[in-house]
Amino acid sequence: MGTDNIRALGECEITYNSVDLGLSKGGCEVQITDAIHKTVIDKYGTSPVKAFEVGVEVMATVNLVEHDWNIFEQIYRATGTLGAAPDRITFGSQVGEEVVGKELRLHPRNETGGDYDIIIYLAVPDLDQVVSFTIEGERIYTVPFFGVIDTSRTEGDLLFRIGNDS
Repeated sequence: MGTDNIRALGECEITYNSVDLGLSKGGCEVQITDAIHKTVIDKYGTSPVKAFEVGVEVMATVNLVEHDWNIFEQIYRATGTLGAAPDRITFGSQVGEEVVGKELRLHPRNETGGDYDIIIYLAVPDLDQVVSFTIEGERIYTVPFFGVIDTSRTEGDLLFRIGNDS
Protein backbone atom coordinates (compact mmCIF):
# COMPACT_ATOMS: atom_id res chain seq x y z
CA MET A 1 0.00 0.00 0.00
CA GLY A 2 2.92 2.43 0.32
CA THR A 3 6.36 3.08 1.66
CA ASP A 4 7.11 4.26 5.17
CA ASN A 5 10.19 6.34 5.92
CA ILE A 6 10.97 7.27 9.50
CA ARG A 7 13.78 9.54 10.62
CA ALA A 8 14.57 10.09 14.29
CA LEU A 9 15.43 13.76 14.62
CA GLY A 10 16.71 13.78 18.18
CA GLU A 11 15.77 16.67 20.43
CA CYS A 12 14.11 19.50 18.50
CA GLU A 13 13.15 23.08 19.11
CA ILE A 14 9.41 23.08 18.41
CA THR A 15 7.43 26.01 17.03
CA TYR A 16 3.70 25.72 16.38
CA ASN A 17 1.60 28.59 15.09
CA SER A 18 4.67 30.87 15.61
CA VAL A 19 4.66 30.01 19.33
CA ASP A 20 7.81 28.53 20.85
CA LEU A 21 6.78 25.28 22.55
CA GLY A 22 10.29 24.61 23.82
CA LEU A 23 12.65 21.73 23.38
CA SER A 24 11.33 18.20 22.90
CA LYS A 25 12.21 15.63 25.52
CA GLY A 26 13.76 12.49 24.07
CA GLY A 27 13.50 13.51 20.46
CA CYS A 28 10.92 13.78 17.69
CA GLU A 29 9.86 11.33 15.03
CA VAL A 30 8.49 11.98 11.55
CA GLN A 31 6.70 9.34 9.50
CA ILE A 32 6.05 9.82 5.81
CA THR A 33 3.63 7.45 4.09
CA ASP A 34 3.32 7.47 0.31
CA ALA A 35 0.18 5.58 -0.73
CA ILE A 36 0.31 4.07 -4.20
CA HIS A 37 -2.56 2.21 -5.88
CA LYS A 38 -1.29 -0.72 -7.94
CA THR A 39 -3.29 -1.98 -10.91
CA VAL A 40 -2.93 -5.70 -11.56
CA ILE A 41 -4.57 -7.89 -14.19
CA ASP A 42 -5.07 -11.64 -14.22
CA LYS A 43 -2.70 -12.12 -17.15
CA TYR A 44 0.30 -11.15 -14.96
CA GLY A 45 -0.93 -12.50 -11.60
CA THR A 46 -0.02 -10.13 -8.81
CA SER A 47 2.59 -8.13 -10.76
CA PRO A 48 1.47 -4.49 -11.11
CA VAL A 49 1.05 -3.13 -14.63
CA LYS A 50 0.44 0.49 -13.54
CA ALA A 51 0.75 2.54 -10.37
CA PHE A 52 -1.11 5.70 -9.34
CA GLU A 53 -0.40 8.21 -6.58
CA VAL A 54 -3.16 8.10 -3.98
CA GLY A 55 -1.64 10.54 -1.51
CA VAL A 56 1.16 11.31 0.87
CA GLU A 57 0.69 11.55 4.61
CA VAL A 58 3.07 13.07 7.14
CA MET A 59 2.88 12.50 10.90
CA ALA A 60 5.20 14.10 13.45
CA THR A 61 5.28 12.86 17.03
CA VAL A 62 6.81 15.16 19.63
CA ASN A 63 7.36 14.89 23.37
CA LEU A 64 6.54 18.31 24.81
CA VAL A 65 7.75 19.39 28.23
CA GLU A 66 5.20 21.33 30.26
CA HIS A 67 6.86 24.70 30.79
CA ASP A 68 3.89 27.05 30.50
CA TRP A 69 0.29 27.21 29.37
CA ASN A 70 1.19 27.93 25.74
CA ILE A 71 1.30 24.17 25.18
CA PHE A 72 -2.30 23.73 26.30
CA GLU A 73 -3.58 26.79 24.49
CA GLN A 74 -1.94 25.83 21.21
CA ILE A 75 -2.20 22.07 20.89
CA TYR A 76 -5.40 21.46 22.84
CA ARG A 77 -7.26 24.43 21.35
CA ALA A 78 -7.93 25.68 24.85
CA THR A 79 -8.11 29.06 26.58
CA GLY A 80 -6.07 29.83 29.68
CA THR A 81 -6.48 32.47 32.37
CA LEU A 82 -3.36 33.19 34.39
CA GLY A 83 -2.79 35.73 37.13
CA ALA A 84 -6.46 36.28 37.88
CA ALA A 85 -7.83 34.02 40.59
CA PRO A 86 -8.47 31.25 39.93
CA ASP A 87 -5.87 30.22 37.36
CA ARG A 88 -7.62 27.90 34.91
CA ILE A 89 -7.69 26.52 31.43
CA THR A 90 -10.92 25.70 29.60
CA PHE A 91 -11.61 23.23 26.81
CA GLY A 92 -14.39 22.55 24.36
CA SER A 93 -15.94 23.90 21.19
CA GLN A 94 -18.88 23.10 18.95
CA VAL A 95 -19.07 19.69 17.32
CA GLY A 96 -18.35 19.97 13.61
CA GLU A 97 -16.23 23.10 13.98
CA GLU A 98 -13.38 23.08 11.46
CA VAL A 99 -9.98 22.55 13.02
CA VAL A 100 -7.55 24.75 11.13
CA GLY A 101 -3.97 23.53 10.78
CA LYS A 102 -1.05 25.74 11.76
CA GLU A 103 2.62 25.64 10.79
CA LEU A 104 4.70 23.13 12.77
CA ARG A 105 8.47 23.56 12.63
CA LEU A 106 10.87 20.99 14.07
CA HIS A 107 14.43 22.26 14.30
CA PRO A 108 16.95 19.58 15.39
CA ARG A 109 18.87 20.98 18.36
CA ASN A 110 22.32 19.98 17.10
CA GLU A 111 21.90 21.50 13.62
CA THR A 112 23.28 25.01 13.17
CA GLY A 113 21.27 26.00 10.07
CA GLY A 114 17.84 25.03 8.89
CA ASP A 115 18.96 22.38 6.41
CA TYR A 116 17.31 19.59 8.44
CA ASP A 117 14.27 21.49 9.71
CA ILE A 118 10.95 19.83 9.02
CA ILE A 119 8.11 22.23 8.33
CA ILE A 120 4.57 20.91 8.08
CA TYR A 121 2.63 23.79 6.55
CA LEU A 122 -0.74 22.99 8.12
CA ALA A 123 -0.36 20.62 11.08
CA VAL A 124 -3.21 19.51 13.31
CA PRO A 125 -2.68 17.87 16.71
CA ASP A 126 -4.24 14.38 16.61
CA LEU A 127 -5.51 14.19 20.16
CA ASP A 128 -7.70 11.21 20.85
CA GLN A 129 -6.14 10.71 24.27
CA VAL A 130 -4.03 12.71 26.64
CA VAL A 131 -1.78 10.79 28.97
CA SER A 132 0.66 12.83 30.98
CA PHE A 133 3.63 11.30 32.73
CA THR A 134 6.82 12.59 34.28
CA ILE A 135 10.48 12.06 33.49
CA GLU A 136 12.86 13.34 36.16
CA GLY A 137 10.14 15.56 37.62
CA GLU A 138 9.04 17.04 34.28
CA ARG A 139 5.54 16.50 32.92
CA ILE A 140 5.75 15.21 29.32
CA TYR A 141 2.99 15.28 26.69
CA THR A 142 3.44 13.04 23.64
CA VAL A 143 1.58 14.78 20.84
CA PRO A 144 1.12 13.42 17.32
CA PHE A 145 0.52 16.00 14.57
CA PHE A 146 -0.70 15.21 11.07
CA GLY A 147 -0.38 17.44 8.03
CA VAL A 148 -3.25 18.60 5.84
CA ILE A 149 -2.91 19.91 2.28
CA ASP A 150 -2.28 23.66 1.98
CA THR A 151 -4.03 24.58 -1.27
CA SER A 152 -2.50 28.08 -1.22
CA ARG A 153 0.91 26.59 -2.10
CA THR A 154 2.21 25.41 -5.48
CA GLU A 155 1.64 21.87 -6.78
CA GLY A 156 4.30 19.49 -5.50
CA ASP A 157 4.80 21.59 -2.34
CA LEU A 158 1.41 21.30 -0.64
CA LEU A 159 2.16 19.31 2.53
CA PHE A 160 5.61 19.74 4.06
CA ARG A 161 9.27 20.22 3.38
CA ILE A 162 12.65 19.34 4.81
CA GLY A 163 15.13 22.19 4.74
CA ASN A 164 15.47 25.95 4.56
CA ASP A 165 13.01 28.55 3.28
CA SER A 166 15.54 29.71 0.68
